[in-house]
Amino acid sequence: MKQKKLLVIHQGALGDVISACPAILELKRKYARIDVLCQGQVGRLMQYLNIATRAYPLESAAFATLFSDCPESRVKHVIKSYDAILLLSFSSGLEENLKRITRNPVHRIPPRPAPEKRLRVTRYLLDRLKPIGLIDTIDKNEASSLRAINRAVIQAETSKPYRIIIHPGSGSPKKNWPLPLFIEVGRRLKSMAMKPEFILGPAEYHLLDELNRISGEVRIIDDLIVLAEELVKSAGFVGNDSGVSHLSAFLGLPTVVIFGPSDPKRWAPKGTSVRIIGPDTEGLECNPCFEKPDVLCATRECMINLSPTRVLNALIEMIDEKRSIENFRSIIV
Repeated sequence: MKQKKLLVIHQGALGDVISACPAILELKRKYARIDVLCQGQVGRLMQYLNIATRAYPLESAAFATLFSDCPESRVKHVIKSYDAILLLSFSSGLEENLKRITRNPVHRIPPRPAPEKRLRVTRYLLDRLKPIGLIDTIDKNEASSLRAINRAVIQAETSKPYRIIIHPGSGSPKKNWPLPLFIEVGRRLKSMAMKPEFILGPAEYHLLDELNRISGEVRIIDDLIVLAEELVKSAGFVGNDSGVSHLSAFLGLPTVVIFGPSDPKRWAPKGTSVRIIGPDTEGLECNPCFEKPDVLCATRECMINLSPTRVLNALIEMIDEKRSIENFRSIIV
């Protein structure tokens, strides 16, 4: 029999939370209801994807009191209503505050392994949940859970078979492939009768003028549910190591993710159709250094040397594979 209610608290941004979603899907095997306390927009997306039943905004004034010595009474009431709490956080202080509010179990797990551990975040979280009893077994076929999400969200009849979403931003400019190379990918896609469309988030307005001048097909999307709806209507996606790339991969879109200073062994998005384009480190005197500020280089040779041809070849290969599978399914149905 499933246990009743679990609250998952995550302080991270979009990519961090999406990286935790395979683990949360495993938790749904044991808990009848899972709610989340996280950034407001991310929480609403989790509801839209049917991963969470209810979402509380971590940035609200009420829930901000969880980090103080005097949490609001209504916040205490919410916390006490759950049979268990999973806190994905580095904050032992927040853990202690939660334990003072509720007698039910509070399990704190750091949201990612230490930088020196080159272990994918999704696998790390799954491995940490079993020893503390939050999951009984780990589904070795992780793709099955992802496909369930795909079926719940994607409406094939609304897809645009030649539309490719390109997102040239991320949470840090240091992780971004040079914009002219993204523009070159868009140019080549147009020459192949595809329809590239650049998207930017609200923190990426500085890229808008150059993209408008060269491409013309640019949209600012500041709502994550709108973003998810646009992604699933497309044939493919190209982006940096970013939260948007994680979301695209999670939704099952053929997704090419370009890595440079960040480590794909830790941060590669999880999905059913993902290709990682990383640097040829031969001749470079560095390993992934994004999480090691003392060695982070200024030249980013690892990204400059990545060719648009590699990105395009990976994308077209995945799109062709997906179409072949869909054609085969249409024949046997």
